Amino acid sequence: MAPWILEALIKRLRDTGSHGRPTPDHALGAVLLILYPRDGRLNFLALERPWDMPQHPGQVGLPGGGVRNEEEAPRDAALREAEEEVGIPRHRVRVLGVLGHFPILVSGWDVVAHLGWWEGTDPVRRQEAEVEEILQVPLEGILDQHIHKFAGQTFSPREYPEYFHDQDGRSHRIWGCTGRILHHFLEEIYVPVISEASGRDPESNQA
Repeated sequence: MAPWILEALIKRLRDTGSHGRPTPDHALGAVLLILYPRDGRLNFLALERPWDMPQHPGQVGLPGGGVRNEEEAPRDAALREAEEEVGIPRHRVRVLGVLGHFPILVSGWDVVAHLGWWEGTDPVRRQEAEVEEILQVPLEGILDQHIHKFAGQTFSPREYPEYFHDQDGRSHRIWGCTGRILHHFLEEIYVPVISEASGRDPESNQA
C-alpha cells in the first residue's frame, strides 16, 4: 500500500476540520473507521450487531461504543471498544484524526467518529455478546456505489445514504449513522485525496 495515502489523509482531515458539533444532551459514544490493506487494496472493518441487542439490533456499524466517564476521551473509548469487539490491540491501531460528530437522534447518542489505520496482520476475534459477524469491506466497492448513487446529492437529517456489502453469500445493508460517516469520509476526505494525487476521475483511482 502506497505510504503517501496516510499522510495525505491526515492532512486532509486537518484541513477539513471536524464535521458537526457536540450534542450536549446526548450520551457520548465513539467509533473507529479502521482502514487496512488487503490484497493490495484498502478495506475497512464493520460489525453486524446481534438481533437480540436492546439498541440497533441487527444493524451494521463500526467498532466502538459508549464513553465510560468524563475522564475517558472519545479516542480512547473507540480504541478500547474496538479491541474488545474485534480483538485488535489498541496499540496496533494508528488514529489518523477525528472525522466529527454524528448524532443518532432516535436513540440519543452523540457519536464521535475517528479514522484509524491498521496493518491488517493481527487476527480478528469477535466479541460474541455484541458482534454477530465481523465484516471486511472493500473500500473500492463502497466508493463505486458512492460515485454512482450519491454524487451531487445532499441529505436532510431524516435521509441517509445506504451502501451494501456482500459477504459469505449474504447482503449487508449499511445505513443510518454508519452510512452518514462513510458518506462524509468518502465525499470530504477520501475522494479529494485520491483525486488530487492522481489528477484523474475518482472512478479510476486506487490507493
